[in-house]
Amino acid sequence: MCGISGLWFGSDIKEKILKEYGYQMSNSLYKRGPDARGIWSDPNLGIVLSHTRLSIRDLSSNGSQPMVSSNENFIIIFNGEIYNFEKVKSELNYLGWKSSSDTEVLLNAIQEWGIKKTLRKCYGMFAFALWDKKERKLILAKDKFGQKPLYWGRIKIRDFENQVIAFSSDLSAIWSIPGVEKNINYEAFSDFLKYGYVCAPKSIQKDIYQLEPGNFIEISEKNFYSPEILKNQICWWDINNISKKCFESQNHESKILLLEETLNDVLKEQKLADVPIATLLSGGIDSSLITALLQKQSSRKVKTFSISFPGTGYSEELFDEGPFAKKVASFLGTDHNEIKLSKNNLQDIIPKITSIYSEPFADASQIATYLISKEISNRNIKVALSGDGADELFGGYNRHKFLPLIHEKFRNFPSLLKNFSANLIKFYPFNNKDLAQERNRKFIDCILSSSEIEYMYENTLSNNRNIEFFHKYPNKIKYCKPFMNNIIAPSNAERVMLADSISYLPNNILVKIDRAAMHVGLETRSPYLDERIARIAWNIKSSKKLSRNGKNYISKSPLKEILFKMIPESYFNRNKHGFSIPLATWLRGPLREWADDLLNTDLINKQDYLSSSEVKKIWRLHLKGNSENTELLWTILIWQSWINQ
Repeated sequence: MCGISGLWFGSDIKEKILKEYGYQMSNSLYKRGPDARGIWSDPNLGIVLSHTRLSIRDLSSNGSQPMVSSNENFIIIFNGEIYNFEKVKSELNYLGWKSSSDTEVLLNAIQEWGIKKTLRKCYGMFAFALWDKKERKLILAKDKFGQKPLYWGRIKIRDFENQVIAFSSDLSAIWSIPGVEKNINYEAFSDFLKYGYVCAPKSIQKDIYQLEPGNFIEISEKNFYSPEILKNQICWWDINNISKKCFESQNHESKILLLEETLNDVLKEQKLADVPIATLLSGGIDSSLITALLQKQSSRKVKTFSISFPGTGYSEELFDEGPFAKKVASFLGTDHNEIKLSKNNLQDIIPKITSIYSEPFADASQIATYLISKEISNRNIKVALSGDGADELFGGYNRHKFLPLIHEKFRNFPSLLKNFSANLIKFYPFNNKDLAQERNRKFIDCILSSSEIEYMYENTLSNNRNIEFFHKYPNKIKYCKPFMNNIIAPSNAERVMLADSISYLPNNILVKIDRAAMHVGLETRSPYLDERIARIAWNIKSSKKLSRNGKNYISKSPLKEILFKMIPESYFNRNKHGFSIPLATWLRGPLREWADDLLNTDLINKQDYLSSSEVKKIWRLHLKGNSENTELLWTILIWQSWINQ
């Protein structure tokens, strides 16, 4: 894991100036790669590549970057891992290896096979920049599911007349260049206000883009100044086409054994590192299965980590998965570590959270994700395996079960009857008011939009249906296209899962864990996001992933079939928690002073992005006990904190 960055001026630049810019950008990425730093430049063409290294494989200087190919034509800066690099290496007609790193294998594979064939042969998570000296061409590439970030675009640098191509793992590196102004992209701001995150290919910085999953782009002297450069993105792995072919041959019976064998093979690859590794154990299905299989393969106790919430009277016990993780760890015999998230942790972390995520990002579980990453890193562990991706592939979210069901039951109801049903739900008494209100608001939104499942899905992801009330300039609102557009699958459940894999997963889940973990020099790996696992998942019918037991749905059935052979089913007889925190009550308690400061009317008006009157209204309602806008409040608070910085 590393940080990559660079500039291409398109004309000759003094080497001293190039290297100054290179070091300046890499300084902003040192937390992503604290172990080493490297710079390569060509003053004749005005290009500089910078790399900060988190050493995981081949800890010697032989694995340092930027790395030059054996024929000296290609120079690469690489962030990520190629898990099957040994197999790729065995297929190459090359003997002069200088290191045991996956980067050298990738580089020589590109030299021998070209970019497309190499990318298709590699199983891994990555983003990289490759300079082709002969063709005078810059190639930027990203992995299949978008696990690693890569921003790129044109910028204006002080004292230079023409625009410059810039790219980086993080926007902070681009902003570090003198003369680069922070210009907000209002479309990205609209995304953020609605969803709590920015949707690729946009970024919050105007004219800077995120490279999308499974894509690469070639920038040459021919298209350097072309206004159509964004259209030069080449999709080398199309999740829609790949999944469609798998859906066409769905067959459950033979797939569970294959899934277990493949998971074991993937773990054998992903546990390889020249540094200590651990697992993130929530006590849920996904992380427990990864931990159980890994422990089965290991002669030593696997190190496991979980978060717990010591009760302080703010409903922490409803979110606390610590006891469940501890029980699973005890059964498996792992070396378990429980991290306690306290009031003091909150007060320390909250002011820092927006600097960890250079773009505004408002999934409240980012707090727990950062804390557990920090504690793992503090114990000198550099690699942690997570269960990310299992929900999207195997039907783990409530929306996978309930959106198709609500659509089927309510789509033909007249509007009057939909409104009546929504009102019944709104006033139904629930045991836990804070937990229920946010869910009920989304449930109601789904009923009201049930004629089209695409809009139901949008409302499930959205913080609020009426975001335009909170936007200072609603005429500037322009949201991304519906995520479920053009998604073809045998059932609505599979369409929702696929939409999650294409949108929610890379824009939210993977951003959350990458930025939090890399801020403390921790590499996280996601075994479920291996292409081989995804293909098997898409080959299993949704009715087998979401099986029925009487009136109840059993989600992620294929994973449970494997897990319950190793851990008793009784350990998991509880509702899905998710990796979350008691945000609604904390905003009325330990976070209230922080929130009050950020929601100050004068401050909001000065910043000129939000409607201060609408913000004050929902804040007052929240303090009185109305929690149906908790997610929106958190989004607004994160925006206020981010724009302040």
